[in-house]
Amino acid sequence: MNCDICGDKSVGRNYGAITCESCKVGKCRSHGNCLLNKITRRSCKSCRINKCYEMGMRKVTGIDKKSRI
Repeated sequence: MNCDICGDKSVGRNYGAITCESCKVGKCRSHGNCLLNKITRRSCKSCRINKCYEMGMRKVTGIDKKSRI
């Protein structure tokens, strides 16, 4: 089976999804309270993506011609 997140070889079911070793750590160990800055931004994928959504990023792919800078 393949990882539901990235398509790599899965290691099993984690947090309700079939995931690979890398994607299985997608949950925050600090309950969503990680400090994010340019040094620590890679330490918690979950808090980083949640912060991106809070700042207005959208989950859709592609670039809308009207929203380009």
